[in-house]
Amino acid sequence: MKLILFDDGGGELAPLTDLRPAFDVRTGAWTAIERWSQRGLPPAGLIVPEPQDALTGELHPKLAIN
Repeated sequence: MKLILFDDGGGELAPLTDLRPAFDVRTGAWTAIERWSQRGLPPAGLIVPEPQDALTGELHPKLAIN
């Protein structure tokens, strides 16, 4: 099973998501992407708003971005 994480940039979590996608915001001990990976569902790709694609690519170099 492949998982693609999507962040539409809706701004519901601003200002936390101004510089990073919602799945990279730490909630408790882990981020959402870390939780999925620990459950055996590592993402195959990430879809983020255009201004965040460069930073997301640096944080997750092994995943396809946009």
